Amino acid sequence: FIGTISICLLYFNYKSVTANPGYVEPSRSEWSQTMTQALEGDDIELDVCHTCFIKKPLRSKHCAFCNRCVSCFDHHCPFVMNCIGEHNHRHFVLFLMSLTSINVMFFYGVYVYYSETCLSLRSTDPFVVNLSALGTCSPWVFLMCIQSILYTLWVAALLIQQLTQVLEGVTSNEIMNHHRYDHFHLKTGQPVQPFSRGRVRNVINFFHCSCLGACKVERHQWQHEYDIDK
Repeated sequence: FIGTISICLLYFNYKSVTANPGYVEPSRSEWSQTMTQALEGDDIELDVCHTCFIKKPLRSKHCAFCNRCVSCFDHHCPFVMNCIGEHNHRHFVLFLMSLTSINVMFFYGVYVYYSETCLSLRSTDPFVVNLSALGTCSPWVFLMCIQSILYTLWVAALLIQQLTQVLEGVTSNEIMNHHRYDHFHLKTGQPVQPFSRGRVRNVINFFHCSCLGACKVERHQWQHEYDIDK
């Protein structure tokens, strides 16, 4: 089981780091047409990236670190040194899930190690006394455990945030910048979530869970979707 989780961890980390997150790459004719429309003012509502000079699809954003527009942009992650977008967001969440599972197994291994090695531990002793005994029994393991606790708290918090957004059908960018996007508000000013299909359906679509054909996965190519009504 540990070997399986480890392989999944390495695979999903590799995909998160190396995959094209969904760079918006229009053809030369599309780029020329967009520039002409923007310069002539034929389309006032045209959403053009002022850095890339391309028409931005729905849910896309220009990444200042990659200097590229990314479709279904979530965030730029320094942890994997890549943008998280349409093509690697699922792998990134699965990477966090695998990493959290590995950390939990590590803590279980530490518990077993201390139970068999540090015989001076007693459940009746105060917490501070047992904590001191752990540090004395095996300082290296104790320091590794403290570091892992801090690391796991951060990873778990990020995972919870990502899973919550998956349930709601939104990205980190859309949560932080929803006030800038007209399609997140009705004309009356009331906030809406135009991309949510219900929590169960959002999970199925995000993780591509067809369940051997029992569930229909709704797939989008956000690189080529510009109109919220289509």
